[in-house]
Amino acid sequence: MIWVGLTGGIASGKSTAAGILRQMGFSVIDADQVARQVVAAGTPGLQQVIQAFGPEILNADQGPARGLDRKKLADRVFHHPEELRKLESIVHPLVKKAVQEAKAAEIKKGRTMAFYDVPLLFEK
Repeated sequence: MIWVGLTGGIASGKSTAAGILRQMGFSVIDADQVARQVVAAGTPGLQQVIQAFGPEILNADQGPARGLDRKKLADRVFHHPEELRKLESIVHPLVKKAVQEAKAAEIKKGRTMAFYDVPLLFEK
């Protein structure tokens, strides 16, 4: 299968291009969406993030299915490079595995081409 990276900076048109590709019938795997899924409420990824950063990074008002409070976590990691590296060391391998599984599923469906929408393709 041909695997095409769709990358670019903020407001460069990645989402627009991804939408057009989907309308054309192509599969587009969105790295940002996968990153949210791997740390969703109830996932092992979220448990790893809680172990690393504590339960205070969870939403306060969601009952037993509490999810990640992205703003709290962002405030904690984006001004502290070592904390960001810690978060990335948890999330990036999970994203990589989930993307590999999604790619394998596309191959199993008989797809000959798929796109990977990923903002930091070369940087990370």
